[in-house]
Amino acid sequence: MKRIFILICLLSISAAFTAAAQTFILSGTIINKAGGPAANASVVLKNTAYRTTADSVGKYQLKNVRPGTYTLLVTAVGFKPLNKNINITNRNLNLNLTFEVNVQ
Repeated sequence: MKRIFILICLLSISAAFTAAAQTFILSGTIINKAGGPAANASVVLKNTAYRTTADSVGKYQLKNVRPGTYTLLVTAVGFKPLNKNINITNRNLNLNLTFEVNVQ
């Protein structure tokens, strides 16, 4: 009986740590105002180690993102930097973004 109680306690603790360690995926497509893909755009969650680069059709994916509030920074040569506040809660987030041309 004592062993069963200890086993139940250990399983409960394990389940609590698993729930606390949930991570999610932030993904989407980045295009320019003309509708073309923003290939090779840099995608970063500021003040974190989360970063990636969009592929040739503008798709990006950040895996294992912990719940929280972040500032997403997207940059590419010839475009204005894009800052967006996002909130990762209890599900994956699909976020499509549009760049503006940087006219100087």
